[in-house]
Amino acid sequence: MAKLSQTDFSAFRNMAAQRGVIFPRSVSKLALAMDAALPALEVNGGIPAIVSTYLDPEIIRILFTPNKATEIMGEKKKGAWAQDTVMIQGVEVSGDVSAYGDNDETGGVQVTSNWADRQAYRFQTMTTWGELEQERYGLALLPYVAEKQRATAQIINTAMNRFYFYGVEGLRNWGILNEPNLPAPLVPQANSNGKIIWKDKEVIDIYNDILALYGDLVARTKGIIGDGIDMASPLKLCMSPTSSVYFKRANEIVGNTVEKMVRETFPNMKFEFAPQYDTDSGELVQMICESVQGQDVGYCCFSEKMRNHPVITGASSWKQKVSAATYGTVITQPMLFAQMIGV
Repeated sequence: MAKLSQTDFSAFRNMAAQRGVIFPRSVSKLALAMDAALPALEVNGGIPAIVSTYLDPEIIRILFTPNKATEIMGEKKKGAWAQDTVMIQGVEVSGDVSAYGDNDETGGVQVTSNWADRQAYRFQTMTTWGELEQERYGLALLPYVAEKQRATAQIINTAMNRFYFYGVEGLRNWGILNEPNLPAPLVPQANSNGKIIWKDKEVIDIYNDILALYGDLVARTKGIIGDGIDMASPLKLCMSPTSSVYFKRANEIVGNTVEKMVRETFPNMKFEFAPQYDTDSGELVQMICESVQGQDVGYCCFSEKMRNHPVITGASSWKQKVSAATYGTVITQPMLFAQMIGV
């Protein structure tokens, strides 16, 4: 059969359609005899895109701010999960002496004890996953259940860090920043231009604010004997990452930074930076003497770090409750803190 022109084929297509024969849209002309094979598939790019796609097995995790409370105060386990309260015992000695006499029995000593209580706060979260959900993520090379368990641990730890800084409202449970017995914070000293925030101060002005914190610490401890507070004591200077920028400010003439000057003056001082020191009332700085006469200034306290409850199996899913319990931060020696707000 002779070849049909495009005009002939259009007429042929219309006639065929009237008689109930529909050609695929990909058929645009008849180049062969009527009994020749005609294309029946849509025009396409060749292969599915997923075939030429590489799934990278490396997992990139979203970054979170590090949990810093335990680096500042340390951490201790006290009591058991079922207990509601921890009692911290304090002992104070007093007494007097008198001139010696063989038959004289004057003078004496007393021991006064006291117990401060902190209430436990228990909290929880749920980890859930489905059978189909797990299988589908497996196709994408993602260990879904393991990642969910990892996320659970991170969420519990992040919550614990928050309680260590702020405690729990409504309970006798406080944190590093709101312990009611902490001394009132100082106000930064104004420089020659009347500026008080570190952003507007020179190196020597910021350094003098650090010295003011140390002076307040020494004055309030009233000359503790033995390994009392001095410039070689184990001190910590805590501030927000924002304040740390100005803490590293350099003197244009000498080339000294505030940090270098402080390190030379306080050889055993450590520096800690946490975003929680950026408060609603302004930038907060704390100077903490870690220990005096062998006693710690305080510690982050928990009774249960992470309790994994039983995995419950459903028809085609699983769930698990995970819980923890905290007493907040127990500060045993609030006089060993010095604070400054508004830097």
